[in-house]
Amino acid sequence: MNGTGGVRRGLLVHAGALGDFLLSLRVVNAMRLAGIHRITVLGRPSFTRLARLGGAIDDALDYESGGFHALFREPREGTPCPSALAAALAGYECTVNMAAAGHAAFTRQLADRTGGRVIDLDPRPRAGDAAHVTEQWLARLADAGLPADAPPPRLVWPAMRIREARPRWMDAPASTSPPVLMHPGSGGAAKCWPVECFVELARSLQRSGRPVRWLLGPAEREGWSVSTQERLAEVAPVCDALELLELADALAIAGHVVANDSGVAHLAAALDAPLTVVFGATDPRCWRPLGERVRVAGELGAWPSVEHVADVVGRADTA
Repeated sequence: MNGTGGVRRGLLVHAGALGDFLLSLRVVNAMRLAGIHRITVLGRPSFTRLARLGGAIDDALDYESGGFHALFREPREGTPCPSALAAALAGYECTVNMAAAGHAAFTRQLADRTGGRVIDLDPRPRAGDAAHVTEQWLARLADAGLPADAPPPRLVWPAMRIREARPRWMDAPASTSPPVLMHPGSGGAAKCWPVECFVELARSLQRSGRPVRWLLGPAEREGWSVSTQERLAEVAPVCDALELLELADALAIAGHVVANDSGVAHLAAALDAPLTVVFGATDPRCWRPLGERVRVAGELGAWPSVEHVADVVGRADTA
């Protein structure tokens, strides 16, 4: 089914965390390669605003409101679908459901309401498969007839926002290098390189003349001790109250980003920032951020040394 004016429309349904959402934009790219020209994401509003501003998607529906929870229930006989919900979902030729794959009622309702094809895509990696999780997704989509060679996620950040952000993030006149932004946290504590390692790395970079700033998110502000946060503040300025779009502004102008396996790392990669990602608890073969400027330090079960991470950052900056 075509949308208004003959434009082929597609819908991605996603309700996961930031990193997973950004990786799912590769699915959007696969849909575009299949000739679906206008893509809507039914997802978390803060994430879809980010993706729209970066040009990755065209429209958005709010997964957290709008009555979409009704899709999880079988409709009662003789009970019409709410008109607003019916209108929001009408006219999608292809829907990729990554939010409730395997939930029969949800999938059936999506098919009924969109009038098009629904592909259930379980976002979890397959046990024993070492391929990157997005490659696994594309392989499953290829089985459903979508292209398997979609490019990595990319956000093209507005030049005006970058110009406005640059003065706020430069420690000195514009002729100096932009700061190294370091995110020592993650959504999961097990995925965090020790804070003292980040501190040692920050001091090493400062000795070489690189300005450093810390990026802390809600998980760190709420879950880390005051003493840990004060320890970071002794070394470099701490930025801990950024909205998601402000975070993207900062990452877009960063001289380099150093982060754990986290949503921040995936956002930096999508913005094509120079990035070093520290791994030890998860497998970078499956979960690394995607991009030509992404460097990985460490591997599953083997955290890297501070010296190794510093070397990776240094080599990336001189490449």
